[in-house]
Amino acid sequence: MKTPQIQGKQPRPPVLPFDTAKRVVVATVSDWESLSGTSSLPPLLAKFNAPMTRLIRNLSIHDYPKLYEDEKRIVGAWLLAFLTPQEIKEFSMEVEQASLEERGQLVEEFEVSADSFIDSLSFPRTHREMVAARREFRALSIEVQRESIRVCRFFFSGLIATFHQTLSILVHGEKLTSLVAKAKAGDRMAFMKAIQIDPRILDVVPFFVKRHERARLEMDQDFRSEIFYRTVTAPHQGRIRNRSLWMTMSLLDGMGWLAPLSNRQFLSVLDEIGSAAFEFADETGIGKYRRNYLLYNGAT
Repeated sequence: MKTPQIQGKQPRPPVLPFDTAKRVVVATVSDWESLSGTSSLPPLLAKFNAPMTRLIRNLSIHDYPKLYEDEKRIVGAWLLAFLTPQEIKEFSMEVEQASLEERGQLVEEFEVSADSFIDSLSFPRTHREMVAARREFRALSIEVQRESIRVCRFFFSGLIATFHQTLSILVHGEKLTSLVAKAKAGDRMAFMKAIQIDPRILDVVPFFVKRHERARLEMDQDFRSEIFYRTVTAPHQGRIRNRSLWMTMSLLDGMGWLAPLSNRQFLSVLDEIGSAAFEFADETGIGKYRRNYLLYNGAT
């Protein structure tokens, strides 16, 4: 089977060795299924929503939805949690000049650093634990407190934005950054899909704030009613059914491997993940899914 081609668009080239990309995909999708089940989003959202709201309030990161205006901003937030701006510049230059194999090594080194940070995190669950955590934090020097807050603000801004970016793909089959861009270009449905995934966009992203205000001033009841409907609709309600498959395609696409792989090679990745959600897959059906994904997300 031939690689899917989208007329008028060029697929992005691979940015990592295939073995590294496949390892990341297999581990991530397997973790996702262990966390939420193959098709059940509501329990995951319920589990994530309360701590997310506390983090946004306590860290004063209410403006994180601005990251949706450019996918590179989300990556930048993650990097700023671990590197200084100068280190990011040097790291970017190193990555740009590196071969695919060297990039794979750099990614593995970065993963070790990120995993170490994540493993060090712990969240108080009881009032007693919260009091103890607050006491421990106040015992730190002012410099350490400030640096800890800075790191956490970037890390959790990136985490929350990435969560909604992934949720958008699993629900609507399209990245939230893509929906936001289309909304700004005048796509009304993209506007509504975006605020369903993360209603905070309405209060933060300038275009959405102004468009919402314009609807109020012009007494555009149809638009305002649709906004209300989307903001009260559960964010997991959408047309996508096989969410593990769409997550797999999103991860491969982000690393530049979704388009170059043949359908047979892509099926081999699904086989390695070993999910029951992929039992339906054959070369013809998988080609259709990939073309649909690439049509909306896969080319720049």
